[in-house]
Amino acid sequence: MAYAGIQLIGFTLALLGLMGLVICTCLNEWKSYTHSDGSALTSEEISVGLWTRCSRLSSGRMQCEVLDSILHQPMEIQLSRAVMIASILLSLGGVAVAVMGMRCTTCLEEEKTLKDRVAAAGGGLIVLGGLCALGVVSWYADQVVKDFHDAKTVTRFTLGRALFLGWAGALLSVVGGALLCCSCPHSDPVPEKPAADYV
Repeated sequence: MAYAGIQLIGFTLALLGLMGLVICTCLNEWKSYTHSDGSALTSEEISVGLWTRCSRLSSGRMQCEVLDSILHQPMEIQLSRAVMIASILLSLGGVAVAVMGMRCTTCLEEEKTLKDRVAAAGGGLIVLGGLCALGVVSWYADQVVKDFHDAKTVTRFTLGRALFLGWAGALLSVVGGALLCCSCPHSDPVPEKPAADYV
C-alpha cells in the first residue's frame, strides 16, 4: 500500500511538471527588456520567447512577431526549441507508461512485478525529460546573463518568467519520476518455508 501512495505522489508531481514544461515552452517571455528614459510616454517593453517576439509601446499597444524562420533564428532559439519539445515528448511518454504500471490502475493487474517495473520505466522517462528541460533552461539563462554583462551588448535582456516556470516544471518532473522509480520493489518477498516437523 505504501508503494501505491508513493506512485500516486510521484505521478501527480510528474503531471504538474509536464504542465509546467508545456506552458514554459509556449510562453513568449524567456527573456525580457524594459526601456524607459524617465518618461512614461517613451517606455518600451520587449519580451522574447521561443516562438514569438512581442513589444509593448508606451501607448499600451502590443505588437508580436512570429519567429517562423528556423534557419535564421539564433542558436539559443533553435536548440531550446528542439530540446524542450524532446523533453515534453519524453515526459508525456513517461506519464503514459507510468499510468499502465501504477498499482491504482487495472492494466497488468495479474503481473505485479511487471507492473512495478513498467511504472519505474515510466518514471525513468520522466526523469530524463525533466533533466533535458533543466539543462536547456539553465543554458538559455546562462546565455542571457552573459549577454547582459557583455560590454558590446546594446539591448540588455533579463531573465523572463518562463525560465523560472521551466525550472519549476523540470524539478517537479525529476522528483516525480524519481519517486515512481523508487516505488518499484527490488524483489518480491521470499515466502517463509514451514518449519520441518521432527519426530
